[in-house]
Amino acid sequence: MMKLSKKFTMSLVLMFLCFVIGGCMEKETPDVSIKACCEAFLYRDPVSLKSLNRTPDEMDRSFLRGFVPAFIQSSGFIFSDDQARRVGTALMNNLRKVSVVRTEVIAKNGKQASVRVTLNSLRMDSIKQQALEADIAKQASPWMTQDQLIEITAQSLIKHVGQLEPSSTSTFSVDCTYKDDQGKWMPDNMENFGQELIAAAIGM
Repeated sequence: MMKLSKKFTMSLVLMFLCFVIGGCMEKETPDVSIKACCEAFLYRDPVSLKSLNRTPDEMDRSFLRGFVPAFIQSSGFIFSDDQARRVGTALMNNLRKVSVVRTEVIAKNGKQASVRVTLNSLRMDSIKQQALEADIAKQASPWMTQDQLIEITAQSLIKHVGQLEPSSTSTFSVDCTYKDDQGKWMPDNMENFGQELIAAAIGM
């Protein structure tokens, strides 16, 4: 009986050592790691972002830093910085509706890999112009100033952006490297990864 107990104990010790040195531990696959990274960025989950050395506030600032000037320019410089920020915030909050449809490993060589990501995405251009104009007309009045009309337009746009639902799919690719210290695959360029993810999420 004592002999069996020693064998059992020895087996446990060997199993423990095997996991400690990583020889028997199955590595997380690139597609699984990159999906987790995408969801951390999209949903701005504090716990998940911490493992990527990011915070929700940093994510918000990064998104708005890119969105605000692009939106102002695309609107013909009609909207103010504050209005563009409010539209961007509404869109950013709505990214929680976006989901990762699939992640596929398209190339792998040792600790380097490329993963194709497919998202179901929101599309700003899916907002119906007629519905937006009708909403603005309900609130507008002949004695309003141009600035007031622009503010009503911004408010209506914020409302419609908040109501957007995923209506198409978008894809992008991520180059990543396996990190031994983290036991997972990480994007090679986190800044580019975040920008390409958000662009795909809003159908750009």
